[in-house]
Amino acid sequence: MFLTVQDFTGKYQLSTGMYDVTKLQDYIIRYEKRYLIELFGANLYDEFISDLVLNVPKSPNFLKVFNPFYENVTLDN
Repeated sequence: MFLTVQDFTGKYQLSTGMYDVTKLQDYIIRYEKRYLIELFGANLYDEFISDLVLNVPKSPNFLKVFNPFYENVTLDN
């Protein structure tokens, strides 16, 4: 599992109460694999999963999509 409830903070913060955390965790467990298969396709998903060591991919290609994306925004004057 790649996502955790703690990932939903800051910009992606969700309003959670004492009972909502369990529901959010259940949602992650239920849908994470499904969305990864939709993103990669079944064959590439299998390759991605087999490339993992301690839940982190070894291949530079998979690291590109695994690591967070950062947007470099410059302001024009």
